[in-house]
Amino acid sequence: NKDPSKSEDEILAQKVDGIDVIISGHTHTVLTEPIHKNKTWIVSAGCFGKYLGLLDINAKTKEKIDYQLIPITAESPVDQTISAKIQEYKTDVNENYLKQYGYTMDQSIGYTNFPLTDVYEDYSAFTGNSMADLITDAYVYASKLTTKDTSFTIGLTAKGIIRSGLVKGDITVGEVYDAVNLGKGNDGLLGYPLIRVYMKGSDLIKVAELDRSVGKDMMVDGQLFFSGMQYHYSDYRFILNHVVDAEVRTNAGFYIPVEKDKLYPVVTNLYIANMLPSVGKKTFNQLDIHTYDASGHEIKDFSDMILYNADGTELKEWQAITRYISDMDKVNGVSEMKAQYQTTRDQKINDKHFSFIRFFQNTSAFGYRIYLAIIIAIVALLGIIRLITYLIRRQREKKMNIN
Repeated sequence: NKDPSKSEDEILAQKVDGIDVIISGHTHTVLTEPIHKNKTWIVSAGCFGKYLGLLDINAKTKEKIDYQLIPITAESPVDQTISAKIQEYKTDVNENYLKQYGYTMDQSIGYTNFPLTDVYEDYSAFTGNSMADLITDAYVYASKLTTKDTSFTIGLTAKGIIRSGLVKGDITVGEVYDAVNLGKGNDGLLGYPLIRVYMKGSDLIKVAELDRSVGKDMMVDGQLFFSGMQYHYSDYRFILNHVVDAEVRTNAGFYIPVEKDKLYPVVTNLYIANMLPSVGKKTFNQLDIHTYDASGHEIKDFSDMILYNADGTELKEWQAITRYISDMDKVNGVSEMKAQYQTTRDQKINDKHFSFIRFFQNTSAFGYRIYLAIIIAIVALLGIIRLITYLIRRQREKKMNIN
């Protein structure tokens, strides 16, 4: 954390004597220089193996001799010992995990003539992402195959769970899994399962607001991406009240405004579904998002909404993406990535020009509170001005009477 008072590593080093080195993780922080706190060296080499960290300290004096972040690239020499260990792990994964799904790590499922953007290339950017577009479209595709329901469906994912993009060339099962490699399902097996829930149009507007107000301004990991949905927002409006409207795409391919009381099917993974309520709490429940089943009953346990394959196994997130790519149109017998993913969808549309009507359109509950507070403040100010004016006038009248 940039604020030392909130940095867990620095707090630990400050409060506990005798720690020589803390190798930090999880935060994805790249420390170009180590932090020295209470005779403890704190180092961090970022994420995803992009750097190899080297720290050399004097064993007696604990002074730093050398510190480097060595970039790991395609040109980095192969270490045969590490390479053999990786192959050992691959065999383990193939035999004990992927085999039951009919895949192997290095199995090619398709080809792409262009890279799909890694969200980490510009992690703080508030914009679309081609890898997220692919993932959310895959959610919808797999859901329709599994449920046999071809009606319009929304796909939803978050920046924080996308771990990589796809490079130009062959696409393997392992690469797809790497992109969405978090968590496990209720079956105890690795990989989050997909779930299918329903949200009212009013909740979809809140989801959009969550993306704009929390994902852009408060928590980058919380940025959201959609399939079959887009929204307009205005930076002229207050926080938790930026979204002007939300629109859903029909099966005919055009967008229409959401109806606030209508239920819309949404496919996401189990983790995101469970996180939405807790992220909503960061807004002091101003963006409390509700989910329902097909009958309109509010969902108590998202486990009841998990999607399953024909053989009764959970439909894993990575499995849905693999299936989607495998089923794309083939060129010379090889599934080829759709050209539409060469660019990103414009789902978050900024109304850059001020409009008085749009300024008040779909005002959120928090927005109404802000407006009410402003009105009360104005009324109070006018009241104070009138009181002061009255007192001044009375004072003048008294002076005139005395004279």
